Amino acid sequence: MTYPYMPNPVTRAVTFRRLLILFILLLLFTAAAALIQFAWLGPSLSLEIPIDMSVRWMQLITTLLSFLLPALCWALLERRSTPSPLATSRPSPATWLLYGLAVGLLMVMPNTLLTELNASIPQPNWASEMDKRVQEASYALLAVDTLPGYLVNTLVIAIAPAICEELFFRGALQQSLLRLMRSPHAAIWICAAFFSLIHFQLSGFVPRLALGAALGYLAYYSRSVWPAIIMHFTNNFIAVTLATIAYRNGDIEQFDHPAPWIAWPFAMLCMGLIIAFFVRTDRKVKNSLL
Repeated sequence: MTYPYMPNPVTRAVTFRRLLILFILLLLFTAAAALIQFAWLGPSLSLEIPIDMSVRWMQLITTLLSFLLPALCWALLERRSTPSPLATSRPSPATWLLYGLAVGLLMVMPNTLLTELNASIPQPNWASEMDKRVQEASYALLAVDTLPGYLVNTLVIAIAPAICEELFFRGALQQSLLRLMRSPHAAIWICAAFFSLIHFQLSGFVPRLALGAALGYLAYYSRSVWPAIIMHFTNNFIAVTLATIAYRNGDIEQFDHPAPWIAWPFAMLCMGLIIAFFVRTDRKVKNSLL
């Protein structure tokens, strides 16, 4: 019995070399983004609210350079190996797009609960300081109270990361890992772990790991990145919307701290539904291969 792997006519050795190239491209383009930021915004980045709009545009440039361009370059290497190097073909059936939306909506409350639990785990001082800086940057980016600012945030924080990060992680990285590893589950979770680590926030590692795994399973079972892109967009768009409402109400931090009596039961229910969906999907796949 085998799982539905993406098209894979290349050898493991070639796949491993191209995986190394993918990481080299990630480092090179990320370094280029850092140089552009230094030249444009200077050595010290002000995170005072309201944040300058140029910071948001720089965030967009960073997303495009760090994730989209490495994925596209990798796809050029793979173009003769598979008709859809980044799994950008339409999912079959198309209902997978609705599944992506549904899982994205269901993940909101479990992510909030896992964030609270993750934040309660003691961390070394260096990690706490780094997390604090990342959180300050997140709040500064999310703090808008105008329609133009909200639309820009939707582009910078919801649309661009959903497309660029999914093409890199689920399109390029996960496909490479699936070709290298015997277990698709291991490939999906390793990709999810790297997806979480690259956000450089240990207090958010667990929720992002769960989010990355859900994105990975959507891409894997649908054989397309589009359900994952829709889920990723849904997750980020809800965060942008709730943060905008919270900032207009006077407290940007309240959007990701719901009342425990609401968070716990809804989170457990939603998590149970998501797990049941993927278990059922896995069983259907196995039965179809018998």
